[in-house]
Amino acid sequence: MPTEKQSRELDSTRHQLLSKVAWLYYIDEHTQAEIADKLGISRVTINRLIKEARETGVVEIKVHSDFSDAFELGQRLSNKFNLRDAVVTPMADSDEALNAVIAQAAAEVLMQRLKEGLTIGVGIGRTLSQIPDFFHPVAAVPCRFIGLTGGLDFRQTGVPHSFNTLARLASATNGEAVYIPAPSYVAYASVKNALLSEQTVIHSLELAAACEIAIFSIGTADYSALLYQFNQISEKDLEDMHRNLAIGDVLGRFFNQDGQELDLDLNQRIIGLGLEELKKIPLKILVAGGKHKREALQVAVSHQFCDILVTDAVSAAWLLE
Repeated sequence: MPTEKQSRELDSTRHQLLSKVAWLYYIDEHTQAEIADKLGISRVTINRLIKEARETGVVEIKVHSDFSDAFELGQRLSNKFNLRDAVVTPMADSDEALNAVIAQAAAEVLMQRLKEGLTIGVGIGRTLSQIPDFFHPVAAVPCRFIGLTGGLDFRQTGVPHSFNTLARLASATNGEAVYIPAPSYVAYASVKNALLSEQTVIHSLELAAACEIAIFSIGTADYSALLYQFNQISEKDLEDMHRNLAIGDVLGRFFNQDGQELDLDLNQRIIGLGLEELKKIPLKILVAGGKHKREALQVAVSHQFCDILVTDAVSAAWLLE
């Protein structure tokens, strides 16, 4: 068994080795193979020594960037909610400006994942309608963009028709835009059932369910809801939601604190993908921020509605609390 002096000498020798390997790798920019050859040590051992140098503090890596805090928040969100990624944007002076900032980040996320032949499902909302303003792929990668619900016509209220969003995204990739030829909500469940017997509606819903990527937002279950403001849902619908403790909606489907789609009359009258169908899509990108949406957002990320989250810094910090 080594004496205390021998242990100190061993520690010192080990520290010198770690320091030398770290210097050669990080400062002199030698490859691991070159260091292995220089020191007469196997490449596998060099790899382990570099890792040990980081873990023991011999090497300290810092990223100097204005976005470091956002990167850290994103990584913590990913770890807490088991996400593939979380993109955190700065706050803005107004809801309108925040929507634009989040839309820009969402456009970047989408552009990074484009591959020829992809079918990408797109939801409806203020922020989503701004994504085409920032969606400029470097090269044309033909993709199909399809609505995830029936179309809502918001042209009179300043939010573009959903087909406008789909068409602009498709144009930027030399791709194709497809929409579900039906309203989002109909007056009666019987009307919905009749429309679901139409072959064009059936085909478009099958395409939506089979898409590889879905990008969508989240809504509230109160008077601030976009659907309420634009007369897509009524006072009676709101009362029904409140009785059933609705937290928010995804794709127009309202859910509770447990992330379960509620048995509401409203949910029986919507044409589009259900929450369970959405969860089966391989890559789901949720784009939302702002104070009003935080509780619904917390439920959505906690119950695996998405794989990637794009949100603002204040909402990210709130979710982590």
